[in-house]
Amino acid sequence: MPESPDFSAAARREAHWRRVWQSRTWPAWAWWPLAQVHGGLVRLRRLAYATGLVRSERVACPVLVIGNVLVGGAGKTPTTLALVQHLQARSVRVGVVSRGHGREGHAQAALAVMPSSDARQVGDEPLLIHLRTGAPVFVARQRAAAARALLAAHPDTQLIVCDDGLQHLALARDLQLCVFDERGVGNGWLLPAGPLREPWPVAVDWALQIHDAGRSPRPLPPSAAPVFAATRQLAHHALDARGRRVPLAALGQRAVVAFAGIAKPEVFFAALRAQGLVPAREIGLGDHGNADEHAELAALLRQGVHEAAAAPKPPLRAAAGHPGEPGLHQAARTETVMDTDTSARDAQPLDARDAPPGGDLVGGVGNPEYSSNLVFSTTEIDPYSSSPDSEAPILLCTEKDAVKLWPRYPQVLAVPLQLSLPAELLAAVDARVDALMRRG
Repeated sequence: MPESPDFSAAARREAHWRRVWQSRTWPAWAWWPLAQVHGGLVRLRRLAYATGLVRSERVACPVLVIGNVLVGGAGKTPTTLALVQHLQARSVRVGVVSRGHGREGHAQAALAVMPSSDARQVGDEPLLIHLRTGAPVFVARQRAAAARALLAAHPDTQLIVCDDGLQHLALARDLQLCVFDERGVGNGWLLPAGPLREPWPVAVDWALQIHDAGRSPRPLPPSAAPVFAATRQLAHHALDARGRRVPLAALGQRAVVAFAGIAKPEVFFAALRAQGLVPAREIGLGDHGNADEHAELAALLRQGVHEAAAAPKPPLRAAAGHPGEPGLHQAARTETVMDTDTSARDAQPLDARDAPPGGDLVGGVGNPEYSSNLVFSTTEIDPYSSSPDSEAPILLCTEKDAVKLWPRYPQVLAVPLQLSLPAELLAAVDARVDALMRRG
């Protein structure tokens, strides 16, 4: 069994509030008066936009907003990844805009996210979206500024997806998808007495409730928007900095230290244990937390870099692939992309110009790990072949953590999160997007 999880102060604080916000007990009641003030400000702000006192900016392209009314870790970014990759599979030219929460500086000017971007400057989630989809991604404090910059650089964009922008009314939108997790609306109260940023229901086109495999979600209150359900779970493999697979079942020969800088790190650790992998240490960093600012993790990261520099590169072997799929004998930059709806099974080598200067692709552009109708396959490696006598533990984290660490600590392994969006939701989004593009 692992030691007791080591949660940072930020992670403990976030977990405390999640517990408080699940019921209407005295800690929540203590904050209820402030929640009423918050609610009044939210209503005034929406009224200002509804009456034209404050205007939303409309850009020269349809906008689909993916957001939530629930604080922390509902699943917006996995949903954005899945939906963008689904639309790309339909040959829709998609761009993504985001504030880039957690990034340093918060410069007013819009920034383009590149494969070689520093997550500290553009945000971990925008960088992950770009690396996973290859779509143009721009970040700015004002999403409208990011959208303008994106269209200036990519004028052929047919649809802009705004990641986490439901309350950002300054950017006019055509479609809205609100994402929930198994908490539902918690105790139903606004911040700080409850987990809601604004009252639910909100006038959106669709609601999506995501829950982890084996966990029953709390039902959502009635709303006019159709509600869809989806299940997320961890993959049975981890990825290294070059996008190669390491089966989780192969990690039992050495101690594993698992860490997560996400809103609910305990869910990541529980999912690893459900896969049969019991980490020796579990370290929760809090949402957008940095592993290299944790003393123990920083020492382990440096130790791994020194060992990797002195060791030979691990050999590659072809993955078995999926039924009916040819084995992979291409270089590490070759992925097999399969669309199960069209039975397309041609290997598609990634274009070398998508790789960051002087290095390999991190995770691979166009990797459909999050997509509902695409299956990802790539080469597998032996995690012990490069340093069989090492006593250093294997460091395992989420992809959001890994994109921050891989440029400096390529020995870190990341476990992808798999999310399948309901076919009915995808069909509804497709119909609305097609209508918007026809309208021009």
